[in-house]
Parts: sequence; C-alpha cells; structure tokens
Amino acid sequence: MRLAIIANPSAGGGRVYRRLQRLLRDWPYSGWKVELESTSGPGHAEVLARGLLGDPPDLLAVCGGDGTYNEVVNGIPDPPFPVAIVPAGTGNVLARDIGVPLGTSRAIEVALEMNVRRVDLGVLTGTRSRAFL
Repeated sequence: MRLAIIANPSAGGGRVYRRLQRLLRDWPYSGWKVELESTSGPGHAEVLARGLLGDPPDLLAVCGGDGTYNEVVNGIPDPPFPVAIVPAGTGNVLARDIGVPLGTSRAIEVALEMNVRRVDLGVLTGTRSRAFL
C-alpha cells in the first residue's frame, strides 16, 4: 500500500512536522510505503494534491491546519482515494469537529486503518469559487 503525505512544515510552528519526520525515519508500518511532499508556500498543497492524480496513492494524509486541508480539496475536490487528516495547525477546527486524534502518531495510525468517513464539501462562489471543509 502507498501512503502519500502532503505536509505544511510551517503549520503550528513546525512542531508536528518535526514529529512527523521522526516517525518517518523509524516507520513502523511495514505494509505501507510512504512518500512525503512538503509545501513551500500558499497554494502549493493544491498543486501537490493535483499532481497525485497521475499516479494515485492508496491513501493521502494531509499534515497541516485547516488552510492546508482546504488547499488540498481545491486541488482535488473529488479525490479517487481517501484523504486523512494529521492535525498540525494552531486551531485544528476540522480535526476536532470530526474527532481526529491530535497526536501525530495516533492520527497516522487511525488514518492507516482506512475507516472512511465522508464530510461535507462547501463551495464559496463569487469572483473566484473556492471549496472548503
């Protein structure tokens, strides 16, 4: 199985990103090949997410805050694979609302269980339409 991770290294001051990097160094899930893509600025998560469509992973984990998740859904509003949340922001509103564990290792562990839960996707229309969770 292949896990792609899009991570915002700046989210939440970078603490979760550093924890994620340590987890990846000592990756305990032998059945999963993992690939990490780090964002480099605003809008980059959207581009990285869209890039996964050519070679879709079995699971995408998004490590960041609510802004990072929203960028990903704007890149792929109807993904052909499950998308998991690894909370790394300052508020983590979506993660808290749907009960995702706030700990990095536990959030990854829950994601790998592949228990899919659908959430609503909203679209704000105007000069430029934007999707949001």
